[in-house]
Amino acid sequence: MPEQPHGLPGGNQVPSSDAGPSDGELRAEILRIAELRGSDKTLCPSDAARSIGGDAWRDLMPAARRIAFELAADGLVDVTQHGDRVEPGVRGPIRIRWISGPAQDRADDLPAVGAPALRALRAAGYRIMADFEGVPEEALAGLHGVGPKALRLLREERGRRTRPSP
Repeated sequence: MPEQPHGLPGGNQVPSSDAGPSDGELRAEILRIAELRGSDKTLCPSDAARSIGGDAWRDLMPAARRIAFELAADGLVDVTQHGDRVEPGVRGPIRIRWISGPAQDRADDLPAVGAPALRALRAAGYRIMADFEGVPEEALAGLHGVGPKALRLLREERGRRTRPSP
């Protein structure tokens, strides 16, 4: 599997390079804006699309909406309409709200790496173990704050999740 642009997690379902940002970049931007605004403010998926999509931001909107609901399924954000949580497939405008506190802690299934490594991983868009799928260890080692111990813990957790159940 090819390395993701900028070492960010996610698939390249949105065309990358010349055609525009990848799903991983869009996902990371939604999370960055949501976390920056906190749980008492929301964002529109178009905020992230405009931030990284330039003049072609409208082309990113279907992916931005889909990614918002994926993040909600992961327990990282709430997707709302008129203040109420909504399910995928809802029509009309939606808003994205960062989840802070216990709900987010349950969704965050990263191993107990140190604070510098956790900050580096979150800043790069990694929130849950599924974000690491297909990401080479060398890309993680290049993140400032991710040292040998964090890499070992992540490697062990990956191994536990890929072993077949007896």
